[in-house]
Amino acid sequence: GGLGEHAYTFDECGLDKLSPLHWAARGEADLELVVAMIEAGHPVSPEDAYGNTPLVLAITEQDPATEPNLPVIEFLLERTRDRELFPHSTQFIHGDGMYDFAVARDMRRTASCIRERFRNVNLEAMLHDLPAWHLPTRCARILYYQGLPWPEIYRTMVARGIEEDR
Repeated sequence: GGLGEHAYTFDECGLDKLSPLHWAARGEADLELVVAMIEAGHPVSPEDAYGNTPLVLAITEQDPATEPNLPVIEFLLERTRDRELFPHSTQFIHGDGMYDFAVARDMRRTASCIRERFRNVNLEAMLHDLPAWHLPTRCARILYYQGLPWPEIYRTMVARGIEEDR
């Protein structure tokens, strides 16, 4: 049996809609298991009942002092589609995202990985089809995650015709 022979189903979710990948990515995550599950066809970014993806749980449920989930986080960031980088997670208060969460908890290596992933985001695709009221916040957050200073973020947004009230 095992993952290689597809003896398991990834359709079944447990308590709070936690998928098998959610379980594998949380706590002290197991990179080998996470990789095997993704390669066997498990969706990368299913959301549980609270909007948390496996990536969110890998980030939020790791020990901030040692950041043991860094290999799993790197792998999931690599496999997560751009649009899925903004889950509707209850783990992030006040609309903050995964980068803000990592910075606030002094998880420097995790924050660095998230920033690097956002540098590869296709900004046009991320903003395409978003409601106008959502554009300023999303654009500012992406540019901030990419590491741009606030004056440059503002100039970029003005140049794109996106104005921010702040």
